[in-house]
Amino acid sequence: MNFYSFFGIKRKVIGFCVSKEHASFMSKRFNEKAICSTYLTSDDSVLKREESIENLEDENLNKGVQTIFRCSS
Repeated sequence: MNFYSFFGIKRKVIGFCVSKEHASFMSKRFNEKAICSTYLTSDDSVLKREESIENLEDENLNKGVQTIFRCSS
């Protein structure tokens, strides 16, 4: 993420993972590096998915989320 630049106020990234555990791991690691992230799985409610996507799309840095990791299982 540091290699590629971005346009706008904040980065917006969706990462695709191979498992729920992988998505959780990646989100945790990014948060440790001060890149606010979350992850979504098939276990999450539609409401949580919508809120996460809205937070990612919002240009307000106070919303925080810059990265969503997702897995299809």
